Amino acid sequence: GYKTSTSVKCSKSGYLQYIESEALMETLKKNDSLFELHHRPGGHLVEGMEIGLLHSHAKWDEDAMDKLLGHMVIGKTKTPQQDLEFSIHQMVEIAVRALSPGVNDPYTAVTCIDNLTSTMSYLAQAKFPSKYRIDEDGTLRVSANVLDFEGVLDAAFNQIRQFSGGSPAVIIRLMEALTTIRGFAKNESQKKAITKHAEMVLNTGKRTINDDNDLRDLSERANKILG
Repeated sequence: GYKTSTSVKCSKSGYLQYIESEALMETLKKNDSLFELHHRPGGHLVEGMEIGLLHSHAKWDEDAMDKLLGHMVIGKTKTPQQDLEFSIHQMVEIAVRALSPGVNDPYTAVTCIDNLTSTMSYLAQAKFPSKYRIDEDGTLRVSANVLDFEGVLDAAFNQIRQFSGGSPAVIIRLMEALTTIRGFAKNESQKKAITKHAEMVLNTGKRTINDDNDLRDLSERANKILG
C-alpha cells in the first residue's frame, strides 16, 4: 500500500473542462502513485477545494504537484469536449424553456424529447468508461469519477418531467421515450433506472392530467414498462 495520502486542492475556480489522461498517467507512473479524482469534466470547482486524493510512497514536491494540476484544464465555461452531460443539458434547457408558462410550446419540448431518446437509446448500448484506469504494466493509477447510464438518464429527463405538469402531450411522450430506450437496455441496472423514471412520469400524469382519455393513454404506455 501507499504510505501517504495528500489532499489535492484546486488552483482556481471554474469548470473542469478537460483532463489530459495520457499525460496524467505518465506523471503518476513516474512517481509511482495513485490519484483518486472526485470530479469529472463539466464539474464546477472552487479555488482551494479538494479535487482529489493522491496516494503515494513519498510526499510529492511542488513541481510534481503543479504538473499534476496542469493536466486538468479549468476554464470559465463548460465545453462539450469530455463532458457528455453538456449537450444533454443544452437540449433539456430548450425543452424547459419551451414548457415555461410564458412560452407554452409543447411541440418544441416533444422534439427535444425525441432527440434525447435517440441519444439515450444509443448510450444504452454503449460501453461506459470504467472508474479504474490502469497503466500498461497493469498498475492502478487513477480512480475516476465517471458518469453512468442512470446519471445521464436523470440529466436527460428529470427537469423536463418536473416542468411537464399539465401538458399531456409532453408527459405521454416522456413515457414513450422511456419505452423506446428500454428496448435497447442491456442490463438490470439500466432497466431499474428506466422503471424509476416511468414511475415518476406516471405520478406526474396522475397528479396533473385532468382528462380521462389522456390519463388512460398514459397508463397503457406505462404498463409496457411497469407491467
